Amino acid sequence: MDFKLLRAFIDFPLSSNGIEGNYADLFSKIISSPIEAILLQGLFLLLTIAIVSGGIKGGIEKASTWMMPLCIHFLHCVSYPFLNT
Repeated sequence: MDFKLLRAFIDFPLSSNGIEGNYADLFSKIISSPIEAILLQGLFLLLTIAIVSGGIKGGIEKASTWMMPLCIHFLHCVSYPFLNT
């Protein structure tokens, strides 16, 4: 599998003025691979089911211990180009 959809979101151009890019091209990349979109949605659904079925302590709290640092790292990576202008 090529994962064109995931790569389209990762490679979508950002600039210091905000998000810039060809939205029509991004949308065509998303709808050109329905199997990949369904697989990624299924993966998200399974991850959500696993976390919620674990309950409060075993699922949500445990998931937040690794998701919050990941979120902060992601925000740092996304905001880095904007902070260096």
